[in-house]
Amino acid sequence: MTRSRKGQRGQETRAKVLAAATRLFYEQGYLVTTMADIAGQAGVAVQTLYLGFGSKVELLAAVHDIALVADDEPISVLERPWRAELQAEPDGPNALRLLMAQQRDMLERTSRVYGVIAAAAADPEVLDLQGRLRDQRAVTWRSVAADLAAKRGYDATVSVDRAADLLYAVTSPELFGLLTTDRGWTANDATAWMTTILTGQLFGGAGR
Repeated sequence: MTRSRKGQRGQETRAKVLAAATRLFYEQGYLVTTMADIAGQAGVAVQTLYLGFGSKVELLAAVHDIALVADDEPISVLERPWRAELQAEPDGPNALRLLMAQQRDMLERTSRVYGVIAAAAADPEVLDLQGRLRDQRAVTWRSVAADLAAKRGYDATVSVDRAADLLYAVTSPELFGLLTTDRGWTANDATAWMTTILTGQLFGGAGR
């Protein structure tokens, strides 16, 4: 078997494992789901899971990462095309609208997996993962806040750190899930409200 064929089979196996893990984590929860359950659903040996991911919590982390960016490519969130589009738009409120259109899709994908993580946070490893993901979100939003602060119309009285905190809080998967799952808002309604709040806070209500 050629090396490229082996690589393709490895990618197919990884995709099957991740699909099975996602389904079971959503249906049963993280704590109840075992590695044997996932292996059985994926049609692979349990050892394959440990060789590919190391542990169940790292498999959960991989499920989160795919939900975050909608693929399994090794490209970070800030290196995705939406960032370049955001940076290229000179007008602040327009840039924020571009950002929030991207966030709507991302939040639809990630809010459920964040719910799985929150429900399993009694597990120390999951609690640690939750902390890591929050730290990553904070770093991402600090970079995005700096982009927005350079835009036309930005309120100079708002520090980049404060803007990052506002973006982190208002666009949280937890808040999105509360509005869309608990209160029945549509994803569009939730992100429109988030956009209104952030426009007022960062651009003095410009563009409303």
